Amino acid sequence: MAVGELKVESVMTVLNGMNQSIDETLLSDSQFVLGSNVTSRRGLIKTRPGWEEIKRLAASGKYQGGFFYETNSLNQFIFGVDGHVWAMNMSTLALTDHGLLLSATSDVFYFEKVDQYCVIQDDYYPATWAAANWPVIIDGAALYDQSALQASNPEQACPKGGPMAYVHGRLYTAVPYTFSGVVPTANAGLTGFIAGDIIKAHAKDDVLKHTSTNYLNSGGRIIPSQELGYIYAMGSQRNIKGGVDQGPLIVGFERGFISYQVNAPRSQWSTIDFGKVMFSGTGTKSSRAFVNSNSDIVYRSLDGWRTLSSADSQFGGVTLDNEPISSEVRVLVDVDDKTALPFMSAAKTNNRFLMSVNAGDNNTFGGLISFDVSPVSAIDQNTKPIYDGVWTGYDFYEVLMAEYADQDRIMAVVRDADGAIRLIYLDEDAYRDEGASDIGMKCELPYKHFTNPFISKKFRYAEFLLSDIKDDITLKAYYRPDHYEYWASMTTATIKADASGTNQKRKIIRLVPLDPVPADPVDNSCLDSGYMFQFAIEGTGHFRIDRMRFFAEEIHGDYDPSPTETFTVTLAAGTGLTTIDHYDYEVT
Repeated sequence: MAVGELKVESVMTVLNGMNQSIDETLLSDSQFVLGSNVTSRRGLIKTRPGWEEIKRLAASGKYQGGFFYETNSLNQFIFGVDGHVWAMNMSTLALTDHGLLLSATSDVFYFEKVDQYCVIQDDYYPATWAAANWPVIIDGAALYDQSALQASNPEQACPKGGPMAYVHGRLYTAVPYTFSGVVPTANAGLTGFIAGDIIKAHAKDDVLKHTSTNYLNSGGRIIPSQELGYIYAMGSQRNIKGGVDQGPLIVGFERGFISYQVNAPRSQWSTIDFGKVMFSGTGTKSSRAFVNSNSDIVYRSLDGWRTLSSADSQFGGVTLDNEPISSEVRVLVDVDDKTALPFMSAAKTNNRFLMSVNAGDNNTFGGLISFDVSPVSAIDQNTKPIYDGVWTGYDFYEVLMAEYADQDRIMAVVRDADGAIRLIYLDEDAYRDEGASDIGMKCELPYKHFTNPFISKKFRYAEFLLSDIKDDITLKAYYRPDHYEYWASMTTATIKADASGTNQKRKIIRLVPLDPVPADPVDNSCLDSGYMFQFAIEGTGHFRIDRMRFFAEEIHGDYDPSPTETFTVTLAAGTGLTTIDHYDYEVT
């Protein structure tokens, strides 16, 4: 590379998505350091799809969780606010307040579909059965009345408790007590669970009863063989050996997971190896972030996101791996407040997971991590899963998956600035949020060495080829040399396009450093010079980046002069320098 010779670094694809597991100076050109409100599905950076409003659910209040409850004739969104149990008909959007039926102070409600019924718990521990806010049971559009059984034989009624699972025809409920007539025993915490009666074709509501409460082979409270803390999640995996139906009951504790062979006849539970500790050490506290994906379970552990992966063992039987999957987004996950773990959620549809991140106030989250498990899918090959980064714009209470308008969609319950609780959905065809807010995106790229990382260079300009432009957009870029703390700004391009017409493209958009170029206050060096450069893109509106090129030339001598002063200098942003905030976009 001769002095004055112009060299170029090109970015053709970001097929491998976001990656912070290694230093940004070592990433390949097909990866990026951090993205916000972008998707890299099919290999190119593009503004994420928009959200659309379904309904304002409540003017304000304490949101305690929601659940999509579907029967053959009715699809409802069941949710709790200040102890009230609400139901919204997803066809008519009519709201029904079933009343103040559960604890108004409970932080988290638990939901489970048990055959035709929806059971709702509030994790409230009663001093006596008479004082209990019993679980709410919904049958279709109406409340199910089990008061007679509660009054005559409370230990046989659907119990008070926390997390639940409906597996192999039985309801399993984590409970903090055993049974002793009309008075519950002392609160032992959610360290065990009980099993309900098996479903019967001729008496379907028997699945809500718990008539075997005395012995392990008939019932009673089942506790783990080693102390793993409280139960926070329950579910099941697909039957790996058979390929269909359900596998064992999976119970997630604070410090590990246990599988229970509930597929065996109940009379054999005390004679078989009923509960197997799959692993211990790190578990979960997030019942909402426990999502099935084929034969795996993706869940929020205490130290990040993990997956329970089952596979046939070469030695016979089934093995289970507990794999961490969030090292690529560690800068997003590591800042999470651990007290917010019980409120985190995840949902999947269209081969994409969205997962809570950046805990805020009122049990909300400032963003969602986008995890694309099939960025490119073809008959002969599928690419590995990748991260798009963080999607922002709302204060998210919870994300869920449901069918709406004849499609499976990601839903989100969000909190507005005035405290209003709303339900929105992700519309893959929308290019604005709620039809009005232009989406703000950002993407930080790896460092570019321009052939030789040991030769000093001067950055000249960047060029972009854009397509899929819908409506007006702005494009801005930043650069910084050699791990400098702040970003220096380039010029901004504004592009006008007719939103009513066909999506447009622009071939060459050239952005150059601002004049004058900022200097480092410590050593007076000009910040458009360095051995390597990192670049970031910022835009507003809907577009795709098809190509990026960055140009630099070799400069004479050492561009790093020794400081002329020996006194302490404070490093600050100054004129023309900035930091990049990946959470500053909000829907207005």
